[in-house]
Amino acid sequence: SSDREVVRAIKEKLSYVALDYQTQLETSESVVYDLPDWQQVWVGTERFEAPELLFKPHLIGSHALGIHEAVHATIMRCELVLRADLWSNILVVGGVSLTPGFSERLK
Repeated sequence: SSDREVVRAIKEKLSYVALDYQTQLETSESVVYDLPDWQQVWVGTERFEAPELLFKPHLIGSHALGIHEAVHATIMRCELVLRADLWSNILVVGGVSLTPGFSERLK
């Protein structure tokens, strides 16, 4: 639907993964997004709060591991001789990984 397209466009243009979530909460400012019907919507901390859930799922009450913790736990379950190669060959592609700051935060 057109509403989904608008939401997708807002996500792709405005969202990012904060390298320092707490600092962003304290210092971020809202930005205006112009909708196709000429209305405007203000977007604030949502720009980085939504992607933050990938790293801190407890923020919504989930007991799941953050993506960085899941990657670490998975590699640590592998044989010791494989770990260095696995750490040096993590490939981040597509979807939410295209969000600015995602790769830097995963490191």
